[in-house]
Amino acid sequence: MLSSYLLHTIGEFVLRVSPDCEHVEYAGPKELLSVSPDTFAGRSLSQLLPHPVAEAAEQCVRDVAATGGVKNFECSLLSETGTQRHFGGMVTRVDDGHLLLILRDIQATKEAELKAQESEARFRIMADQAPAMLWMAGIDGECEFFNKTWLEFTGRTLEQEVGVGWAEGVYFEDLQGCMKTYLDSFVARVSFKMEYRLRNARGEFRWLLDHGVPRYTPDGTFAGFIGSCVDITDAKLAAEITRQHTQQLTASLAEREGLLHKLEKRSTELARSNTELEQFVYAASHDLRAPLRAIHMLSEWISKDLGGGA
Repeated sequence: MLSSYLLHTIGEFVLRVSPDCEHVEYAGPKELLSVSPDTFAGRSLSQLLPHPVAEAAEQCVRDVAATGGVKNFECSLLSETGTQRHFGGMVTRVDDGHLLLILRDIQATKEAELKAQESEARFRIMADQAPAMLWMAGIDGECEFFNKTWLEFTGRTLEQEVGVGWAEGVYFEDLQGCMKTYLDSFVARVSFKMEYRLRNARGEFRWLLDHGVPRYTPDGTFAGFIGSCVDITDAKLAAEITRQHTQQLTASLAEREGLLHKLEKRSTELARSNTELEQFVYAASHDLRAPLRAIHMLSEWISKDLGGGA
């Protein structure tokens, strides 16, 4: 059957079609056609193509014939093996009033899209189960995905956060630095780490550590950024308390050193005073002994004199 041959043998082919879809000519590629192009003469699209494909193509041809421009369509049908097969088409008008219909087999593209969708679905399921707050941005720099953990933290919907909506929750003092780091890294396509405060569902501002990295498709094409955020508020508070305690301890140690220095100085002064006192006592004792000896001798003399007189 000619229609099966066209759809399953030739990956892409062009037909020249009348506006009413009743007259078709084969326009190429002729080197892949094993029958004469004249075989198409006098046939309509519905005679050449399977019903689902012919129906979609006819509608597209009539639309372009009426409005002009270029229009694309997709359709599918069951193959001989019973599997679903996808085809795509494009219709454009030519100068003589006829239209060109380009039909192509897009099965490989559809399978790749399906795999990408399945991969995306698995990623979203895994992302929503992650304890970290995850986000993803496209090549335009605008965020297109936030996981369940992020949305629960902010108390906002995905529709509110996508694009640059997430920035509405950034603390105003942190916003400029946050956006500069993000945009500079995005343009340079380099990883970044930054800290900023984000409002949570209770209206509190919590400190986040945000780590973003560029992402690429398997063929190396830049696809945007993906990042993760963790709440570091408690860690920062603990670090601040530790810093304050360290300062207090340092001040206490400095004060202790000062007191020890004063005590040492006072001890030295006391030692010197004791030495001086000992020297004074010694001198005073020596000075006192002389008059006492004189008094003792005088008393002896008086005693002798009195004794002799008796």
